[in-house]
Amino acid sequence: MNPFALTAISVALTCSACASPAQASISKKVDESIAVEPDGRVDITNVSGSVRVRMWDRAEVRLRASLGEDVESVEFERKGGGVKIRVVLPKNWIRDGHADLVVDIPSRAALHVDVVNASVDVEAGAEVDLQTVNGDITAKTIGPRARLRTVNGDIDLVGTELALDVSTVSGDVVARVDRLKKLRARSVSGDLELRADAIDDASHEIDSQSGDVHLTFPEGAPVRVNTRSFRERGVLGDAREGAVTIDASTFSGRLELKRR
Repeated sequence: MNPFALTAISVALTCSACASPAQASISKKVDESIAVEPDGRVDITNVSGSVRVRMWDRAEVRLRASLGEDVESVEFERKGGGVKIRVVLPKNWIRDGHADLVVDIPSRAALHVDVVNASVDVEAGAEVDLQTVNGDITAKTIGPRARLRTVNGDIDLVGTELALDVSTVSGDVVARVDRLKKLRARSVSGDLELRADAIDDASHEIDSQSGDVHLTFPEGAPVRVNTRSFRERGVLGDAREGAVTIDASTFSGRLELKRR
């Protein structure tokens, strides 16, 4: 079979009647690979369970999955120069179907993950777009862009040179970046903590309703934070002309700038 032809793998699930309850919780295991372009896009969709992604130096995507008995199938198919992975539940199914996915992707592949009640753990070498409703996101990326969204979950990010767009409702965000190229961060009730070794002169915006905002930069870095809260406006950090400006607002949270 031509590895670059459109490939679709749909895994039907069976459950042995004699299986014990512990065995019946996992109905099927999958271990499949598809050849892709090294800089293709990988799309992953899951409902409940977990998604773990790691990068390697092969021009292929490998999927290893443990699928619960409520899962109908998992689609694993080539899409353009990349692949699409989607966990499929029975039609009109009202319960979550549990699936744990482990995916190896090329280091230059762009990654998009969209889940509902699942945790996401990613190591990637290119652009990442990660979204979950109920679940934590852990990401390590070398950039150049990262977009992370969660409603009820925490975000823990480590990056190199990165334009960062991050959003949470009730979870906390902790981000450690070697060089921050651009920042857009939003939170409702969760805290935002950012530590960067360097920051570019670009558009940087932070918006928090009731969560605290903690920013840490090297001693002497020309950073000015224009603050706006329910009670007052002010400036933190370097007020000299030419300083990199961060616009930060909060309704009832606390804004803090640290030097190290």
